[in-house]
Amino acid sequence: MSHKLFPLMGSCKPGIPIGSMQHLRRKRGLVRIMELNLKTVLVLLFSSIKLIIQSKKTVVGNLTTQMKIRYFYIILVLIFGCKSAKVESDLPKTNTKVKYHDNGVVKSIGNVEDFFAEHYSYRIGLWSEFYKNGKLKESGNYKLDTYIQCCSSGLCDGYYSYKIGEWVYYHENGNLKAKGVYRIGKKHKETNCEDGDKIYFGYVTDEWKFYDKNGTEIKPTKNDIAEIEKSSFLDEWDMRD
Repeated sequence: MSHKLFPLMGSCKPGIPIGSMQHLRRKRGLVRIMELNLKTVLVLLFSSIKLIIQSKKTVVGNLTTQMKIRYFYIILVLIFGCKSAKVESDLPKTNTKVKYHDNGVVKSIGNVEDFFAEHYSYRIGLWSEFYKNGKLKESGNYKLDTYIQCCSSGLCDGYYSYKIGEWVYYHENGNLKAKGVYRIGKKHKETNCEDGDKIYFGYVTDEWKFYDKNGTEIKPTKNDIAEIEKSSFLDEWDMRD
């Protein structure tokens, strides 16, 4: 369950949080989570009522700024926090990115992480790439993750997108080239830190199928497998606009 004005995750009945709720706030790419449950809401509500009663000025419009914030925060929780029992998340927000070949034909299209979209095209969800002749080159889903970098101010995050689930690849003539589900494992990545870090990586399994340009199934060579595996992740520098 979620509300765009007041993003919450959890289960509820109309107007009443049941169990554990999470209030999500996003700032500079970080998701800050505050746990809410029925007990927490009631405590905040009663403490707010107590402050109102103890206040010499009982009109809401004349309350101190701190009291107003607390009071209206509770009102927002109770009114907007639980509209249905459906559980979903507004994060991450995405938008669609389209890139073109120099001949004007679409080169790639897919979803990017909205927060960094001005400078980076961090890939999330379904992406498709095309040859210059307009035929589909590859298609499948990405997931965004981070690894540890060593920056001048200390440890910081580096971003990368890696392929998940089933992917299909095509030859330039439109015939199927390869198809399969990536097995997600981890591999070492060199970073600015001395020991580097480990990132998620897609491996080709024996279940993958490979085909020549005429559509005949073939046994893949080491180079065929390496080509598919090498393309299974994109570093942040590969996705810089």
